[in-house]
Amino acid sequence: MQLQKEFPFFSTSRSKSLFILPTLLILGFIFRLYLGSMAQHDLIWDSAAYAKQASKIFNGEFTVDCCQHGAGYPLFLAFTYKFFGENNFGAVRVVQAAIDVFSALFIFLSAKKLFNKQIHWYPFLLYLINPFTSVYTGVILTETLAIFCISAIAYFLISIKEQRQRLIYLGLGLSMGLLTITKISFFYFNVFTILYLVWVTNTHKKLKYFVIFFSIGILAFTSYSIIGNYTRYKVLRILPPYQTSSGLLYLFANYPVGRYPELVVEFGKGLHPKLNEVMGEFYYLYANKPEGLLQYNKKYTHLFWQNLKSSWPIFIKNLVTNMVMIWDKRYLYIYSDPFYPKYSWALRISTLLYFLFFAVGFITYVRKNKGNSLKSPIVIFTISLFAYISIIMAMVTNESRIAIPFYPLLLLWAGYGLSILR
Repeated sequence: MQLQKEFPFFSTSRSKSLFILPTLLILGFIFRLYLGSMAQHDLIWDSAAYAKQASKIFNGEFTVDCCQHGAGYPLFLAFTYKFFGENNFGAVRVVQAAIDVFSALFIFLSAKKLFNKQIHWYPFLLYLINPFTSVYTGVILTETLAIFCISAIAYFLISIKEQRQRLIYLGLGLSMGLLTITKISFFYFNVFTILYLVWVTNTHKKLKYFVIFFSIGILAFTSYSIIGNYTRYKVLRILPPYQTSSGLLYLFANYPVGRYPELVVEFGKGLHPKLNEVMGEFYYLYANKPEGLLQYNKKYTHLFWQNLKSSWPIFIKNLVTNMVMIWDKRYLYIYSDPFYPKYSWALRISTLLYFLFFAVGFITYVRKNKGNSLKSPIVIFTISLFAYISIIMAMVTNESRIAIPFYPLLLLWAGYGLSILR
C-alpha cells in the first residue's frame, strides 16, 4: 500500500516533497538538539581523552594517540574549533545534530534507490524520530560521526552499479577512510568490506577505477594517521601502534567479568576483581610506558590461547552474554541518564520492535532477490557489520554503545519491514 494513500501529507507532488523533506529535517534537527541538551556535558573517560587530543591538534601539534583512540574524532573537534573557538562543546553538539540529520538524509536517499516508490519515507521517518542515535549528538564521542560514515557507505554501496562509478568509488573511499580513523575497532571489518568490493568490481576496467578512486578517498583521511604514527613512533600503520585488546580477550575467556559500566552510577558494580588488575596494568603502561604494551599484548594473547582448551565453556558463555548485552538498550544516554531506570522497559520494547521490523524487511528483500543476494553490496554490508559487532567485538566488550553505528542499517531495513506489515 502506498504511503500517500495512508497519509495524504506525503504526496508524490514534487513541489510538496520539496517542502516536506526540509521541514522534517529541520524538525529532526530540533529534536536532536533537545535530546542532546540532556546528555552529560562533563568530560570524563573517552570524552576527556578526545577533547585533550583535539586541543593539541588545534594548537598546531601533529599528534596521534599511542594506544586507544583514532585521529578522526579529534580532527573533527579541532576543525570545529577553527570556526567556533577551542573547547566550544555547545557548538560541537549543534554540528553533531546537523551531521545526524545528514545521516537521516542518506537513509532517505538510500531507501529511495533500494525500494519502490513511496516506501523510502518509512526508513527516513523511523530514523528521524529514533532517540537512540539522537542522544549521542549531545556527547563528545565518536558515535555520531561513525553513524554518518555508515550511512554514507550504505548509500554509495546501493549506488555502486550506476554510471557515475568513479564518484561513487571516491565517496566510498572517503567514507571508509573517515570511519577507519574514527572507529579503530572497525578496522578489520573495513578490510573485509574492501576485499568484498574488490570481488564485486572484478572486471578489469571496474577494478582499475575502483582501486584508483577508492585509494584516493581512503588515503585522504588515513594519511594523517599513517604519517603521524611514522613521525612519532617510526611505524607505517593506520592503527595506533600499541593498540591491543588482548587483556580483555583473556578476561572474557576466563572469568565472569560482568557488565562493563557505561553509566557513572554503575561504575565498579558487579565486576570481577580480575578486571581491575588486568586493565589497571594496561592503563598504567598507557600513561607511563606505552611501548610496554607490546609485551602486555604478547603476554595476554599467550594466556588466552594457553587457557582456551579448558576455559572455552566460560568463553562461549561470556560471548553469548556479551551479544545480548550489546543489543540490550536499558538506557538512552551514556555516562549519566536522567530517565534511567524508569523507562528501560520502553527502550527494550522499542528495540525488539526495531528488530522485528528489520527481520521482516531484510528477509523479504533477500527472498525477492533470491540468488543475487551475495552480489548485493548492501545485503553483505548489513550481514557482515551485524556479525562483526555481535561476534568479533563481543569477544572483548559488552558496551551497548558498540551497537549504535549499526542503527542506520537497522532502521533502513526496519522501515521497509514496517511498510510491508502495514
